[in-house]
Amino acid sequence: MSEQESIRSFWNWFTENNHKYLFLHDVSEEAKEKLLSELLLRLHEFCDELYFEIGSDIDDQQPELVITADGNIENFGKVEILVDAAPVLKDWKFIKFRQPHDTGFITEFEGSKFNPDKTIYIPLENKHEPELLGIYVCYPEYTDEERNKYLSATYIMLDTLLGEKPAAEKRAPRKPAVKKAVKEKPAKEKAPELAPEAPPAEESLPPPVEA
Repeated sequence: MSEQESIRSFWNWFTENNHKYLFLHDVSEEAKEKLLSELLLRLHEFCDELYFEIGSDIDDQQPELVITADGNIENFGKVEILVDAAPVLKDWKFIKFRQPHDTGFITEFEGSKFNPDKTIYIPLENKHEPELLGIYVCYPEYTDEERNKYLSATYIMLDTLLGEKPAAEKRAPRKPAVKKAVKEKPAKEKAPELAPEAPPAEESLPPPVEA
């Protein structure tokens, strides 16, 4: 199947089944997971590195289908051409990439809740690359055993705050540092430096679920 054929196939399927996704909060968890899995399967027939979020506009409550590349710049073009080909459906808005939001949201990921208002951020400076800014992201309940979960949730939370596309385009090819937050006296010295030899990010984000 060609790329254009797979795009048409996805939107034809969604047009026929979109009504099933208008009231996800009114169905059982089992039924909701089945519907979301079916949508992801259909999306992956076009590109298996794209994902989606379903939510609603705060002002008019119109349902939104957000197509996301999970911050992977290499797949931004796939998001663009898919959403550009979206049909006009009166009940839906189709959005390219996660859009920036103010704080006040909570990210649910792998059974945990991440609240940006209750997260501690420590800036990291690099004298070799002063134009870059790194951060420690600190969580009181963080454990090394769950590092990958906290790292992935941090990416999602930052994408939600900054917007997926701006966050990816401005992100240096390094891992954000996540660590346990502990109570201690405020440090008097300057902010810690980000080591220039820090390795590039290797972890990839798991697929998102309903927004």
